[in-house]
Amino acid sequence: MKKPIELEQERKEINHLINKIMELLTTNNVWMMLCAALVFFMHLGFSFLEIGLTDRRIQLIYYLKTSL
Repeated sequence: MKKPIELEQERKEINHLINKIMELLTTNNVWMMLCAALVFFMHLGFSFLEIGLTDRRIQLIYYLKTSL
């Protein structure tokens, strides 16, 4: 059987590891949200580029096509 001091040290180590894991998960979530926002703006930019390169009559059709 382990001594109370050993158990307390193990508990502190486990809590430290849990805090590190939660910190990594938070960082990962922030990074994924930033990347998702960048992809959204890239998609919007490419649709504007495509609309600018097409004839005025079919711009709405191209916009709807690229947004779906």
